[in-house]
Amino acid sequence: MSQLIEIIENASKHFSSIEIFNPKGRDLIFKGTELVRLTSSSENPIQGLPEGEYISIYMTDKNKFIVFDSRNNEMEGPLVINDRHNLEFGFYGYDRVAKALYRLLTIDAYNYV
Repeated sequence: MSQLIEIIENASKHFSSIEIFNPKGRDLIFKGTELVRLTSSSENPIQGLPEGEYISIYMTDKNKFIVFDSRNNEMEGPLVINDRHNLEFGFYGYDRVAKALYRLLTIDAYNYV
């Protein structure tokens, strides 16, 4: 079993009510859990992600994924992904921030792009 599947299975045991601000329409209100959070800090700087900024990926109880990027949420809003396969095959680009996010999700294929 892949580590991503383990992350998803473990997270699915901890659903709670979550609300995410959406500047492009209604706020997203769902039952879900946070899968991973990538945060840039002085102890752990990530090139391309300013200090204090973060990206979180939430999984809903309806098996959708919501990506919240604090850098651009005011302009673009959260990204909704409809299935795990889009997570597995890449959804966020190929820069250093994306690679760090894929590493957290154990998506190895994108660590070497």
